[in-house]
Amino acid sequence: MREIEITERRRSYISTVEKAVEMLDEPEREIIEMRYMQKDYICDYHVYDQLGIGNPTYRRRRDAAMERLNVLLETVIMDERSIV
Repeated sequence: MREIEITERRRSYISTVEKAVEMLDEPEREIIEMRYMQKDYICDYHVYDQLGIGNPTYRRRRDAAMERLNVLLETVIMDERSIV
């Protein structure tokens, strides 16, 4: 029974993260999805190489995306709590 509860909580959390990521602008979303949401591990340098941008630009965009994602996650979580 406990395992089922943990699995449901994980699914709920994953759904919450996915909703927040969908709210990002396209360049931010692309970085987050490529770097953190793929099944296979990918290094930063592979991401910025595939996107055709330099390391400093990548890091600025990634850091801005993470900051924005933090705010969005708080918003989505608060919205979900108000529904329950």
